[in-house]
Amino acid sequence: MGGRILAGRYQLDRLLGRGGMGEVWEAHDTVIQRHVAVKLLQPSEGDDGTDLFLREARTAGGLNHAGVVTIYDIGQDPDGTLYLVMELLQGRDLSAVLRHEGPPVLADAVNWGIQTADALAVAHAARIVHRDLKPANLMLTLSGNIKILDFGIARYASTVTQASRIIGTPRYMPPERLLGKAGDGRGDLYSLGCLLHELLTGSTPFGDLDTVALMYAHLHRSPEPPSARSLNVPEALDQLVLDLLAKDPDDRPATADQVRDRLRDLTTSPPAASRPEASLAIAERASTTPLSVLAQPVGTAHKDTARVAAPGATTVDSPAPTRRPQPADTLPEPSPPYSLHASLPSWPTPLQAPPPTAPTVRGPSPTKRLPGATDIPWTHEVDEGFLSSPVLADGTVYIGGRGRVFALDADTGAERWMADVAESSTSSSPAVAGGTVYISGGSGVHALDAATGTARWTHTDRNDVFYSPVVAGGTVYIRSEERKVYALDAATGMERWTHTARSHISVPVVAEGTVYGCGSNGRVYALDAITGAELWTHRADAFESSSPAVADGIVYFGSGDGLFYALDAATGTERWTYTIDASSSSSPAVVDGTVYVGDWTGVLCALDAATGAERWRADVSKTVDDDFDDVLSSPVVVEGIVYITSIDGKVLYALDAASGTEQWTHTSSDGVFNTPAVADGTVYITSEGGRVYTLDATTGTGPTA
Repeated sequence: MGGRILAGRYQLDRLLGRGGMGEVWEAHDTVIQRHVAVKLLQPSEGDDGTDLFLREARTAGGLNHAGVVTIYDIGQDPDGTLYLVMELLQGRDLSAVLRHEGPPVLADAVNWGIQTADALAVAHAARIVHRDLKPANLMLTLSGNIKILDFGIARYASTVTQASRIIGTPRYMPPERLLGKAGDGRGDLYSLGCLLHELLTGSTPFGDLDTVALMYAHLHRSPEPPSARSLNVPEALDQLVLDLLAKDPDDRPATADQVRDRLRDLTTSPPAASRPEASLAIAERASTTPLSVLAQPVGTAHKDTARVAAPGATTVDSPAPTRRPQPADTLPEPSPPYSLHASLPSWPTPLQAPPPTAPTVRGPSPTKRLPGATDIPWTHEVDEGFLSSPVLADGTVYIGGRGRVFALDADTGAERWMADVAESSTSSSPAVAGGTVYISGGSGVHALDAATGTARWTHTDRNDVFYSPVVAGGTVYIRSEERKVYALDAATGMERWTHTARSHISVPVVAEGTVYGCGSNGRVYALDAITGAELWTHRADAFESSSPAVADGIVYFGSGDGLFYALDAATGTERWTYTIDASSSSSPAVVDGTVYVGDWTGVLCALDAATGAERWRADVSKTVDDDFDDVLSSPVVVEGIVYITSIDGKVLYALDAASGTEQWTHTSSDGVFNTPAVADGTVYITSEGGRVYTLDATTGTGPTA
């Protein structure tokens, strides 16, 4: 529509964005000769929607505040198109800022919150509620000022969408709106609390859950304080965010003026002393701005937070975010669909010092594999029995033994290093993350440098025995013999929380900010990953001994009652159950919409992950020892093949993942196989007899048994 003229005066020049409700154009007002932004909206089918739009837009246009985008004109073209004519801003919305640069420094986050609350106060005084406050509707101009976009549009949107009762963005939506209540300005304050949480931590209070789980969380879950993720958040700011996120509107601040004033108090109060509980906080991306920055009056830039201005930008009084200009030949980031204004090129994050040179690794250096090359299978003998399942990371195979950890070259089997972690006790399967190997041995949890095996830290408990660790989000989660689940800081080993369950719990699984585990008493536990608080439990009719699997918002597990369960990950309610021939002690695997699980009769089932419908079943009961005929290990699914061993541990099966057809089997008399690892066309196996060896993933050929 470039060149089209609306109302005889607004010439559309350049499309800035397109969304479900219409388009945004840069335009030229031919009457008074100025550049403007024009938002074209699809009219509703009835007059009620059009009248509502015109009424809301006129009211919003009457707002006179520097923090609200100025509306110049509204109307309806003869073809029925509704339009809004607004000031054309130069800047980026906060969603683009967060997406490309992460959370701002603390002073910027507070300053942007003050400006937003001040603009909301003016709007609420005029009885205008935004209803869709979120980063995409907050524009950060070149001068460092915040402008709120799209006042009045959310209410109009409710008349032209099918989801009118809960129109808005789920991650920022207040509970009362989810319950179908109209609400008032305190709903905007809840959204502001979500926004502040994201500015301070990089995440909204309940993270990136799916829509249903988010709705449940807004209604029922207690949000974590920002200090749980960002160490430099002062206590007063922590409390303000939690007050804004109160479920009941009556428990929130009454007005936006109060929120603005509490934020301003933070800029004039002396910095608070560090709180002892901050050491327990998750700090994947802690702010590097000292608390003293907040003691400055808003409008004065600290030398540590000054940025290099974008080309052509004018000097302003209010502090701008810490950014660096992007090279001139970098193309601008396209505007989000609902953005009203052109976006600027995104600035990269500040340069950081390069990481220190990695230490020299003992043993042969890794051999790069050529595409299509066939590696010669290898065997490595270890003077330990009862080796753990292997773990692959960065060309290295890591295995736990009797109180030891071994690191082998994945291509040759040559030993890179060996480290003692406990005396004569059996070590768990290791976990590898961020250049560190985590493993338990007896009463200790150990962190080792993945390249050298050098100890980094050890967490011990004289009265407890630990099992295989799981690492997620900078935290090590691990179960113990004493019915406990521990959360340890991955960098220091410091204990963040401990949860004592009512039974022994399986090795935990962590997904979407929640820790899941199956208990020996028939319960499945869901714990908050930040605090360890119990979110829900589900009780089956018999014991559950294997770890669950979590995928796409569903928890899958087998039970001793002959049922396989699928539970809603957010609430623990049953989605479906599948009757298996016998109990299952095999942890399931979920790949490409299919759940694979073995039972005690030697049957491997493939089920539809969404419905539980059976896709196929295969007999994998071939064993060397006639006393056993059931499946114990967890299936591993890689490149269309399912790998699984029988309970006697001497037969490894490779089955077609789509049909269950047997591709090959590998039999050994060298003791028990553990769950294998598969990568780059190679299967890695450990055995009870102290051997680590490889098989060709396509044929199953390898060293002589």
